[in-house]
Amino acid sequence: QFVGRGVSVFVYDKRGTGQSAGKYSQNFPELADDMVAASAEAKRLAEDRFGRFGLFGFSQGGWIAPLAAERSSAEFIGIGYGLVVDILEEDASQVALELTEAGYGADVLAKASEITDVTARIAVSNYTDGLEDLDALKEEYGAEEWYPTVRGGFTGVILGIPTAELRTNGIPMFDRLNIDWSVKPMDVLMGVEVPQLWALAENDREAPVSKTLDRLQALRSDGKDISIFMFPETDHGMW
Repeated sequence: QFVGRGVSVFVYDKRGTGQSAGKYSQNFPELADDMVAASAEAKRLAEDRFGRFGLFGFSQGGWIAPLAAERSSAEFIGIGYGLVVDILEEDASQVALELTEAGYGADVLAKASEITDVTARIAVSNYTDGLEDLDALKEEYGAEEWYPTVRGGFTGVILGIPTAELRTNGIPMFDRLNIDWSVKPMDVLMGVEVPQLWALAENDREAPVSKTLDRLQALRSDGKDISIFMFPETDHGMW
């Protein structure tokens, strides 16, 4: 669709996927390094045949493109169904949305927030902090009707694994992703000086939009050049 509108595009497979070599990772700073390298290659291939150069990131790319913007000398960035919350906040937002859609109210959301606060500590500490507190919450809430509804990005997985196993083996499916939990999107976006386009899915269940909208509006109030388009009745991916 870009090419049909006169926009040249350079698309690459994320490391460890498709035709790209390397080990699959969800380490955003490392993936931003890849985007900077891809930008240099795109400019080399299109030398003297393009005007402005920008970055587009979709879903997870919404965390990555802003990290790469300055180093790739991007003149604009576009984000599709991305987030202005970190991974921990995304997980908590998903859990809250799941419970809200299931018809539960503020009392249950408060209990679930206790759980996601603890699972966040467990994830960030590599299973060294919060395991005993999680056992206590399982004992307290495990028999309640809403408890099986909790999934989120990773909280549901943590709830389904015994504490002793978490302490000994961790969660291989997550640990191999090499996640950098320190990335804070608002801090990153405060440093982005070029125009931004954010296209969001109104009913996004994987990347709930409410906090993202609030934070984008706050950035606009601070003078950032941000355009926001909300696509109604769409979920993640906007199919």
